[in-house]
Amino acid sequence: MKKIYLIYLLLFMQFSAHGQEIRCGWLDNPTPGNLWLIDRDAEWNISQQGGRESEEIEKIIDNSIDSSEIIHTNGNYGVRCACLSVEVDKKSRNIIKIYSFDLLKIKQCRNDKKIQNFIN
Repeated sequence: MKKIYLIYLLLFMQFSAHGQEIRCGWLDNPTPGNLWLIDRDAEWNISQQGGRESEEIEKIIDNSIDSSEIIHTNGNYGVRCACLSVEVDKKSRNIIKIYSFDLLKIKQCRNDKKIQNFIN
């Protein structure tokens, strides 16, 4: 797990001059149109049903074939572990733009002491 975060940290350093950040944590999709990323710093708003949504949201695709990597909370909706390269507004805690998206193994988020208590 430390190895994957080191890789993302190196990527973060590469993109930080351009306003991009790598944020890893729980990707929560409880209902249609509602999507948040919960990481060690905050709960980041990606989209709200009938409201705002991040630019390039279509980059977040469900490419998880292994259903064991989804924690179902409402039918087909639920929580995954992911890393996103994003531009954020720290004051409003909104993700403004998504540059890339990668799913991680659930155990990576479960083992992160800063966010593991989000999911029991």
